[in-house]
Amino acid sequence: MPFKSRALEVNLASYHVEVSIDPRYLPLQEAMSRYYGLMEGVNVFLTELSHPYKNWKFIVQECRKYALDYFYIFQKHARGPEVVSLIIDVFLSAVAEAAPDVRADAVDNLLLFLQKTVKDAGPDLPRFYPVLEAAFDRIPQLPPDHFELFARSFYSTKRLAELCLLVSPPLSTFSALNRLVYRYHQYTYTYWLSQDDPMTWFETEAEAGHLPIFDEIFAEISHPKISGCKNRLDSLLETEAVESIALLENLLALPTYGQIVETYKTLPMTLWKSSENITRRNHWKVVFLFHIMNVSGLSLIHEDALREINRTLSWLIDNESHRNIMLLIQKTFSILKTRTREFPVTALNCALNMGKGVYKTDESDLVNFFIDSVIDLGFQTPMLGGVGNDWQIHANSAHIQNIRTWMELIELSPKWSTRLLSCLIIHLCLEGVFM
Repeated sequence: MPFKSRALEVNLASYHVEVSIDPRYLPLQEAMSRYYGLMEGVNVFLTELSHPYKNWKFIVQECRKYALDYFYIFQKHARGPEVVSLIIDVFLSAVAEAAPDVRADAVDNLLLFLQKTVKDAGPDLPRFYPVLEAAFDRIPQLPPDHFELFARSFYSTKRLAELCLLVSPPLSTFSALNRLVYRYHQYTYTYWLSQDDPMTWFETEAEAGHLPIFDEIFAEISHPKISGCKNRLDSLLETEAVESIALLENLLALPTYGQIVETYKTLPMTLWKSSENITRRNHWKVVFLFHIMNVSGLSLIHEDALREINRTLSWLIDNESHRNIMLLIQKTFSILKTRTREFPVTALNCALNMGKGVYKTDESDLVNFFIDSVIDLGFQTPMLGGVGNDWQIHANSAHIQNIRTWMELIELSPKWSTRLLSCLIIHLCLEGVFM
């Protein structure tokens, strides 16, 4: 008689529930009802949305499709504002309930959808004003860990506000939008003031002391500059009416989160150009790149920073002392270890290029230290995850790249790479290979 687990049966039964579409989603059904070929997909989406155990990743992907691809249908439909309100509510629910990576997607898609609504509604836009203003009112009231996703999004709050400023006829009142932009700036300046002052940090870490040129290089992201912006922000609320267009125009003149990130992005190369000494300029560049990688608020440029570290390390390994190379390896791998989940291929490329430089030194203890670091970085397993809608097996795309990277390192010097080869064989025996 086959073994049956009562606990398993109860658990499975709890997930097998009869689901009917919640009546509050009927406006979307009604708006799409003329398009018979699309209705099956609409009903699948709304059924999932009505399920007590929601697949938020699927919901956010589908909601993006209806929000961006079919807005022209909602724009003219009598219940269009209700549909737009429903879509906004779905994205905000995902921000509150979904896993962190899905939350970020929901925020990006919501900001993009709000921009699209303002841009594409044309003469129908006044019908959507109450819905937009309700969204502008809800977003600033989110908890800090949710609102920060809006502040850090690629789809800037400033861009949304600029679009609202340009539409004709203008919004009936700017109160809700002004509160949103104010909260955005407030978060921005509070966050950057909570971080180390970049010039002070750099002077200490690079052991450079204070040079007059640093005042100019770091001016736009220095604590005094950002403190001045925060003081200006607070004074605006005292001098301008919250519903006024003048307040919005003044708020939009302040530096944004994205502008600060962009300044950080250009700074490593600015530092590189600021010295005549080629060793010093590469050292300064890589030190600040390490700083960028350790600031969570710069996540938008972390992959670019990793690539720059990759390029700069090759030169430094060829030209630095044995001791400094070991410190570079240690620092780089501590960063790679925290970022390899987000950027596995970039991290592997960085390890490979570093390895090529390290093996060239012909220093066995340096190579051994590097191999220890590579092994400690971990191995990208196949991570098979079922079959997708396209009938392709879900697997870790970095798995084969990891095998190739380790094989290339081993080929550089097989006799020095026996431990790396042994680890590779063990991983392949335990986890297999998925091509």
